[in-house]
Amino acid sequence: MGGFFISTVKGAIVTVFSKRRERYLPIYIPKLKSYLQNTNQNLKIIISEQLDYETTFNFNISANVGLRAAFEVLGCDYAVLVGPDNIPFENIDYKWTGSNEIAFLMYGGYKIDKNSFYQSNGNNVFMGWGWGWQDVEFYDRLNFYKIPYDTWYTNGQSSQSKTVDLSATGDSEMLSLHKWTQGRPNISFEDVPKIISPLDAGIDFEPYQENYWYSEIIKEAHINLCRIINNMPDRERGEYYSESGYKRVDINKVLHSLDNEVNYFRYNTHDVFCDSSAFPLVELPVSKKILESSPKIKNIEYQFIDNKLIRLKFV
Repeated sequence: MGGFFISTVKGAIVTVFSKRRERYLPIYIPKLKSYLQNTNQNLKIIISEQLDYETTFNFNISANVGLRAAFEVLGCDYAVLVGPDNIPFENIDYKWTGSNEIAFLMYGGYKIDKNSFYQSNGNNVFMGWGWGWQDVEFYDRLNFYKIPYDTWYTNGQSSQSKTVDLSATGDSEMLSLHKWTQGRPNISFEDVPKIISPLDAGIDFEPYQENYWYSEIIKEAHINLCRIINNMPDRERGEYYSESGYKRVDINKVLHSLDNEVNYFRYNTHDVFCDSSAFPLVELPVSKKILESSPKIKNIEYQFIDNKLIRLKFV
C-alpha cells in the first residue's frame, strides 16, 4: 500500500455472518469493541450479514459484500476479514503493519489493502457454499497476480496472541496445536497462536452442535476445482478469476445501517448475485467412490436462485 503513512491508514474489520449463527453477535460485538478501545485500535466494524438464512451460506459472497463495502462505501484503505466466532483476547493486532497478511485468526481470514483486493478479483463466489479450500483458492489468486503477503500464524509475534473461539471446546493446548500445526514437524504449543474456549475465557456460551456448513463432498469438490483452475493456461485462468470474484456482487443491492458504531451491510443472496446467467452452471468434480458412502447425493444439484449454478460431476 504505497503512499500512506501507516499511522493514517483507515481500516475496517469485516465479519461475515448468517442468522443461523445469531447467538454469536451479542457476545462478539461488545467484546470486539471493548478490545479495540482498550488497545487503542481505531477501525470501523462491519457485519456482512446474509438475511436469507434458508439459503446455504456462501462465505465468499459475504466476504465480497463486506470488503467492497469497506472500500467503496466507507472509504477504507485496508480491511481485515474475520468470522464472528473469533474474539480477540490478547495481543491481536488489527492495525496495518505494512503488508497483506493471510491466515489471520483463521485460515480464511486475512488483512488486505484495497488495491490488492481488486487486483486479485476478490473471493470466488462459486466456491463458498460449504467449508473447505476457499482460503487456498484466494491465496492462489494472490500468488497468480504476484501480490505479496505475509503469513500471520508463522510470523513469530502471533505465538503471543490469544483468541477465544466460540465454536471450540477443550483445553487451549489441544485446540491451538490442532488448528495451527498444519503438518509442521516439531511445533510446540509455544510456537503457535493460542486458542481459548469460551469456558476457559469465562464466557457463558454453549457452542453450536450442528454444523450445517460442513460437507466432505463439497470439500473434495473444492479441492478438485482448485486443481483444475491451477492447471488452466494463464489467460484462461485470469479470465476465470475475473468472472468469478467480486464483480459477481452487486453492492447497490446491499442495505447499509449504522447501529451503535457498528456498520451492518445486509443482503439477500438472490439480490446481490450479479448476472447469474453468464455462468448458468458450474460443475464441481468429485470422485465416484463418494457414492459408495453417500448414495443419496447422486442427483443433488445445489440450487441457487433461478439457475442451477453448482452441480456435482462424478469422475
